[in-house]
Amino acid sequence: ILEQHLYITSQYIGETYVSSKRNYITWNYVGVIDTLTAEYTTNNGSTWNTISSSLLASNQYYEWNPIPGVSSALCRVKLTNKARTSVTSSSSLFTIIPQAITVTSPVAAEDLVIGGKYYITWRNTGTVANVNIEYSLDGGSNWTGVASGIANSKNYEWTVPNFISGTVIVRVSNSSDLTINDSSDTFAIVGQTIVVADPNAVSSWMLTKKYGITWQNNGVFANVKLQYSLDGGSVWNSITESTANTKYYEWTVPVTAAASSEAMINVSNVSNTAVEESSDTFEIVSQTFNVVSPKAGDQFVVSRKYYVTWLTDGTVSNVNIYYSVNSGGTWNLLSSNLANTGSYEWTVPNAVSSLCLVRVTNSANESILDESAMFSIVPQSIFVNSPVLNDNWIIGRKYFITWSNVGTVASVRLQYSYNGGTDWNLITDNLSNSGSYEWTVPNTPSNNCLLQVINYSNTDVFGSSPTFIIPSQTIDILSPQSGDEYLSGNKYYITWRWSGTLSTVDIEYSLNNGADWTYIATGATNNGYYEWTLPSANSAECLVRISNPSNSLINDISSQFTILPQNITITCPTVSDTFVAGRKYYLTWRTEGTFANADLWYSTDAGVQWNTIASNEANDGSYEWTVPAIASSNIAMLKTGNSSQASIFALSDTFNITIPVVTFTSPVLADSFSTMKKYFLTWTTLGAISQVNLDISLNGGADYSSIIANLTNAGNYEWSIPGGFGSEDCRLKLTSSSNASIFYVSDSFRITSLAGINKAEITKAPVAKIFNVKTSSRTSFSGNEQLTLEIPVASKAEINLYDASGRLVRSVFKGSLESGFHKFSLNSGNNSNSKLTNGIYFIKVFIEGANGEKYGKLHKIVKLN
Repeated sequence: ILEQHLYITSQYIGETYVSSKRNYITWNYVGVIDTLTAEYTTNNGSTWNTISSSLLASNQYYEWNPIPGVSSALCRVKLTNKARTSVTSSSSLFTIIPQAITVTSPVAAEDLVIGGKYYITWRNTGTVANVNIEYSLDGGSNWTGVASGIANSKNYEWTVPNFISGTVIVRVSNSSDLTINDSSDTFAIVGQTIVVADPNAVSSWMLTKKYGITWQNNGVFANVKLQYSLDGGSVWNSITESTANTKYYEWTVPVTAAASSEAMINVSNVSNTAVEESSDTFEIVSQTFNVVSPKAGDQFVVSRKYYVTWLTDGTVSNVNIYYSVNSGGTWNLLSSNLANTGSYEWTVPNAVSSLCLVRVTNSANESILDESAMFSIVPQSIFVNSPVLNDNWIIGRKYFITWSNVGTVASVRLQYSYNGGTDWNLITDNLSNSGSYEWTVPNTPSNNCLLQVINYSNTDVFGSSPTFIIPSQTIDILSPQSGDEYLSGNKYYITWRWSGTLSTVDIEYSLNNGADWTYIATGATNNGYYEWTLPSANSAECLVRISNPSNSLINDISSQFTILPQNITITCPTVSDTFVAGRKYYLTWRTEGTFANADLWYSTDAGVQWNTIASNEANDGSYEWTVPAIASSNIAMLKTGNSSQASIFALSDTFNITIPVVTFTSPVLADSFSTMKKYFLTWTTLGAISQVNLDISLNGGADYSSIIANLTNAGNYEWSIPGGFGSEDCRLKLTSSSNASIFYVSDSFRITSLAGINKAEITKAPVAKIFNVKTSSRTSFSGNEQLTLEIPVASKAEINLYDASGRLVRSVFKGSLESGFHKFSLNSGNNSNSKLTNGIYFIKVFIEGANGEKYGKLHKIVKLN
């Protein structure tokens, strides 16, 4: 049986509990305990008060609710086994405090403005579900309710009542126990105020302009009234009876308000006009104008358009504009009630004067005005800018007559004189005044010409040019020039300039300094140039002449120049070049002089005989030539000539032509091939050989037999080596199918015969007697033994098998065979069903030649099982 023990596990030392709240008492125990008694003390155990006398120990907790309304820091809880009071446990010391409310705002000396919204705030200990809120204006003697039974949110938004007091208190109470309450510090409720910020003492506002009236206020009010005074506040005029209290109002100073240095603005609460404030006195000034143009000394030309411009201080909707030509003695209206844009386009009247003024006034109040500085109105004028003094304007050419004018001139008349102004000839009339006119000079040569530009609507206004010249017709050749060298056949431009009207020209040339002339063109369009293809000539006394077809006396002859013959220079091939037959090469040359087509030839004997390469090829300076399959030469030459003139040609340096070069890459020296196998014969070709013949020699090149003829030259051929080609000194020969003189022979290589037939025997007697016999095993056989027979030429053959006593055992084969390898089974042929016993046997092979002669071989073999 376990000894009983109790352990309180709650109410730790230093904990604080609030009256009327709940808390849990918890415990553990050892042994069998049924019922417990719970008690508490507030004097550290001097006395105990029962909480419960019937706690089930097995629950191990108890909800203590409510905690009694006491205040003590010497509290404990005790549990006792009801059946055995000596078994007990006491908690550590803890504290119980009562419920409380503490107001945290308003605070001491705070000023709350009537109508303003403020938060009343508080905190509490213990459980307070709902609160009442009151205020007192007399330090707590009398109370007025603000809110009753509201949820305890610890703050409340209060609209400050309309009572001024310096001894205001707020109280917050527990709705269910009014003894639990707290009052705020003493604070004040003050009245609403307004402070006008703008205008201020230094403000200067102008009639008709917009300005912002601004103010600040204490207290909350929705709308304000605005007024202004021009006499320091004696008389007030309404701006607005009511506007939202946004602390800003945009005011257009009315034009009806006179200028004043004692202006004031008043702002008041619409709902309580006692709450008001006036601004400092400030200044209201009248509108002003400032005429910017015309300026002093300006000259305005009659009938031209000019802008009258001005600046405005203040808002002026419309203006009147006047001008005077007698320094303000009298005024002439330009425009009335004109929208005030700051500018007016004025067409200057025909009133010449140096005493002119412009005036701008306010249409609504003409006492508000400004006048310009003194300026002048001057008459119209025209100035001819071109032609200028001593200009030469050529007959038939086009020139621009240009002029400028002062004043407005809508259209003009143009005329000219060729006798110094005695007589005038009309050029054009009523021409729109663009300041220029393109004139084709007439055929009136003179050194005393004039031009005149006249205002079409006022012929008293005109301008005349200085004297200029219209010279007679001339032709001046610009090219060819002295010392020029032209090449026969080339194209060159003949160029010239002329004076006067000349629509066509005749063009000639001379090769003998003018003794004889030949026409180049007649009646050619006179555009100042002509493209001339030079004739084939060789002369240093060449001339060109250009003349007027209708008056040959009007002409010009060029300076002396030279026409050189054509020349060709071959640039490829050169003396060090080597061309390989069958390959492609570019033949190149350059020419002096122009010809369309060229002929090309080659020679392999230093020019004794020539062979055509191409005829009438376009002369572009190059030709791609495939060198033909010809014999080698070290004195080859090229010839290039003008297709249309055989006497013009060039010869190249001597160069080399070689035949194509073939290099065998397989077989090479000491290679070894075997009969009855396939090998690739390979080679490279420098130069062009389109088809080749391949031959084989088995005796070092003494004799050759064909492998294949007319093979397309792809650089390789797959060769199946037949039987009977064994040799220690084989050679391959490759020959051009089209030119037998072009051939190449390989290095020596070996062909090994599978059956051992000697190359020398084949070479000496390629007949039936040269053959060979082999078996799979040299000395014994069993099962399906194979016999191999190799013959160099087609022959008749007979194969028999004999035993050791010479008796015929098998007739293996008898018949005709092609050259090459043949295999036979020793179990085939006649008597093949008879069983061979172990022992010694002989194979006898007979070969019959073309003339009926027979050759034989004997091969011994032993059967072991």
